[in-house]
Amino acid sequence: MRKLTLLTEGDRHVVATRRFSAPPEAVYRAHTDPTLIRKWMLGPEGWTMPECICEARPRGKIRYVWANGKSSGFHLTGEFIELEPPR
Repeated sequence: MRKLTLLTEGDRHVVATRRFSAPPEAVYRAHTDPTLIRKWMLGPEGWTMPECICEARPRGKIRYVWANGKSSGFHLTGEFIELEPPR
């Protein structure tokens, strides 16, 4: 796994780039399958993801909610603009 790079495009878009030592199909699925997202996109020990919506299609919604069981938490929302299956 290589270093993560983040670039902004205007004031509303972030482009994240990272290379993985894994088949492209597996990486794509890990980022589009809510069951897999809940397994790896967690915070420190004790955090959970009680809500994980990932509609992997153009105009599909994204909503991830994280909680630590102590009345603290945060969320991320977004929308898919375009998806490119592995090639």
